[in-house]
Amino acid sequence: MHQPNLKRKAAFACAVTMTALCASYLPMLDGFAAGDVVINEVCTKNTTLAAPDGNFYDYVELYNSSSTAVSVAGYGLSDSADLPYSYTIPAGTSVPAKGYLVIYCGIDSTSGVSGAAFGLSKKGETVILTDAGGNTLETLEIPALDDD
Repeated sequence: MHQPNLKRKAAFACAVTMTALCASYLPMLDGFAAGDVVINEVCTKNTTLAAPDGNFYDYVELYNSSSTAVSVAGYGLSDSADLPYSYTIPAGTSVPAKGYLVIYCGIDSTSGVSGAAFGLSKKGETVILTDAGGNTLETLEIPALDDD
């Protein structure tokens, strides 16, 4: 699994601490319980994290900060508000407690790798996570990014 560098770990620890501090004051954000599955990382030009087929695809990494596994079956991932389920996470998929799920993007259906067909633009992008009930959980505006 992808291991964030030391600066990312420190930034993430700070964000988790702030989330924990605010959680008692903001138990629900737009119907999404604070501390559940969130978009943790987006890579629009991946050259270091190989997919199971050995290729390097764009990716979105989800993180589950809760102490129990969370089912994400039926959740949608998209780069378009008009098509919130451009990619639907398959049945039986969950994010382990305090764990990650990488969803590769720009996947050709003939590759044999499970993932989203839409790619992510290195010049900037919007990534949307929607739950199985159609509720938008997170909309993330990604600026132009360097490789990896």
